[in-house]
Amino acid sequence: AEIMQTLTTMQRHELRAGISGVVTEKDRRATEAVKPGERVLKIVDMEHLQAEGLVEVQKARHLEIDMPVLIEFARPVDPVLTLSGHLQKINAVAVTKGAIPSIVSASEDGKVRVTPLRLGNKNKKGEQRWLQQNQVWALPHYMPVRSVACAPKGADHNLCLTGTSDGVARLWDLDKLDKSKVIQLSERHNGAINSTAFSPDGKLCCTGGEDRSIRIFATANGEQLHHLEGAHRGAVSSVRFVSNEQLLSVGYDNQMILWSLAPKKKPKMIRIFRNRAGKVDNLGVHPDGKHVLLDKDNELRIQTLADNNTASILKSDSQGVDFSTLALFSPDGETILTGSTADEHIQLWRNPLHKGSTRRPAEIQRLIMKRDRMTCAAFAPEADIVVTGTEKSQVLVWRLPKPAEVKEAEPNAKITYIDGKVDASNRRLIHASFDKGKKP
Repeated sequence: AEIMQTLTTMQRHELRAGISGVVTEKDRRATEAVKPGERVLKIVDMEHLQAEGLVEVQKARHLEIDMPVLIEFARPVDPVLTLSGHLQKINAVAVTKGAIPSIVSASEDGKVRVTPLRLGNKNKKGEQRWLQQNQVWALPHYMPVRSVACAPKGADHNLCLTGTSDGVARLWDLDKLDKSKVIQLSERHNGAINSTAFSPDGKLCCTGGEDRSIRIFATANGEQLHHLEGAHRGAVSSVRFVSNEQLLSVGYDNQMILWSLAPKKKPKMIRIFRNRAGKVDNLGVHPDGKHVLLDKDNELRIQTLADNNTASILKSDSQGVDFSTLALFSPDGETILTGSTADEHIQLWRNPLHKGSTRRPAEIQRLIMKRDRMTCAAFAPEADIVVTGTEKSQVLVWRLPKPAEVKEAEPNAKITYIDGKVDASNRRLIHASFDKGKKP
């Protein structure tokens, strides 16, 4: 009898909607009183949607009522794994090679943690869960660690390079942490090391610092090979190898520079990319070695390294939200990860350059952080994950979308309204309707 009474009481407090859908807003908290007719939840029916957008006038002229169009949704995703253990802000993260990698995180607390991952049981979607192994290695540092890099899959050894706020860089063999000794690189920066990198074959490593200089070392013994003093007119924010013989550097002087590292020759400047917006400190190179990301005004441009031409442009769909912090290509070149001035989310885009042709750039995933801000990120070289570090000392692991989710879809909606008026930014408002399962 008590069970039946409890069930009856629960049913009296149940909320039943007349449609299926997704809850997008909550107007009341648990235990709050509700008056008849008051809205408690907002539910969006994902089967039948109407979208509106602003289109530039010159493009709007080519639109017609009932014209098929494509509505794509930036799917919000949560991290699949959260790693804790640091006490202060995460300054840098890196991921080792291998299908089941380790995550290396560097923090303002002077610690570098090496966390091996493992695969667990499958979740409801049939995907294997990412879990951390019980043993976590700590690489001792006595100053805040500002940068970390892991050797790429083409390297002979599983090395890690760290850079600290006092300008010292160290090489670690992650496969022999209990046996081998750390190698301190032969020369130090006059100030913090902001960025570290390995060449594709792992034989060279590089550091860029607050002292505006770049140093290149042999990984075999840690000896300095080249010192590019005054490489930039401001601090060097990132360094990245394009190939074994080319290096790309980004500086706070709003310049990006391509360098030649030909064997047995002094490094030589090949090209300067000027007039960056300067909001994105870490800019990525496409794995084909032919394209680079460049922040320009409020856009993110894909430039050709050979002649500095714009191959494509990414524009943020959110008003007042600009690109910031980083912009990185995934190892397969299919997606681009970007930070933004909207603190609590990260954007994953479809790369518009695809196998020699172009496709529509679009935000395909939005990585949602809760009351936190991204400080750094790194793709796994051979696993389907990307890792981010945060202001609040967390390391977050995210699963990358499957190829079918990245692929550009066919038109799924039709235009229902085109406004005849033009707004202040010279654009027109259009509406489009979407019915799941129906062809436009």
